[in-house]
Amino acid sequence: MAEREKWIVTEGKEIVLYLAIGIFMVILLPIFGGFVARGFEESFQAGAFDISSYLGSFIIYFFLIIGSLSLIIYPIGRLIAVDRKDHPATQKNPSWFTIFTVSLIHSPEENGALYRLFHYLGLKKNPMRWSLSILRVTMISILFFGLLGIAQVIYPQLNIAGVPQTAQQLSTASDVIFGASVPAFSENGVLLFIFCFLAGINAYVCSKFRLGLGAFFAITIVIILPICALFWLGFHNIVYGSSDAKRFATFVFAFVGLFITILLASLIPFLVWHFMNNAFIKLAEVVAVKEDIIFIAFLIWGALLFSYIVAEIFIHRYKKKKKERIIVPE
Repeated sequence: MAEREKWIVTEGKEIVLYLAIGIFMVILLPIFGGFVARGFEESFQAGAFDISSYLGSFIIYFFLIIGSLSLIIYPIGRLIAVDRKDHPATQKNPSWFTIFTVSLIHSPEENGALYRLFHYLGLKKNPMRWSLSILRVTMISILFFGLLGIAQVIYPQLNIAGVPQTAQQLSTASDVIFGASVPAFSENGVLLFIFCFLAGINAYVCSKFRLGLGAFFAITIVIILPICALFWLGFHNIVYGSSDAKRFATFVFAFVGLFITILLASLIPFLVWHFMNNAFIKLAEVVAVKEDIIFIAFLIWGALLFSYIVAEIFIHRYKKKKKERIIVPE
């Protein structure tokens, strides 16, 4: 496969990954929560639109969902405007379209601050090469933030951000889906769209004035990241405006989430964290016996951990055997 074709496949994977996540989190899950778990039942029976209902909440978030899906413009923009060997911040002749070329859906090798740092240090094996695998990043994120979610049930003071409230509580499944899945994808998508846009402006400036990749990451982390965290805080003022502690926690939540995103150049950890945070808070609200949540969650977490370890061992042995089969010519 030619170099150009490999690049197209890599950027295509980002687009497919994001669309697949979106279809699952804001189409399939809401359909299940709304129809199978009867979340939309009361709205249909009443024959009127209620903003606090599951259906009303979904319709409001629908506009954010449309905005979040536009995130795919960034990997497409990179294919169109940036040479394969260049980073958007290191082009010789950058165009204004550079502002639409910094993609953080999942591109550790291109935009990951840690991957780029270790590459710059000239290490023979990049310690961040594990982050290239979408499945590995997803599993590690689920295990880590799933464990944090369980801890939040045990110690509620660990809750960083709250979740949208609905008047209905027809089923646990509906409450978790419309309180966790829909907000996580739509809010994270819009926030990341703004973050990538500002990072694109930064890339254009760094490229235009030959500031280098180091300056790009420094400006992104020191200036752009806090600006986007403040935007997140402002967006949630409607919910937490009366509580300074919750507003600050919201700022920290966005800051840390975006910091992880730029370090790995992957939206997966922050998205999983947001989902787990909301899901476990909702479960703690709607399930009377918290011990049941903790017990079942630990069973699922343990099964996932065991499966992940077995998969890693299998992959390691497979790669080892593959290397042993290679015949080195004398």
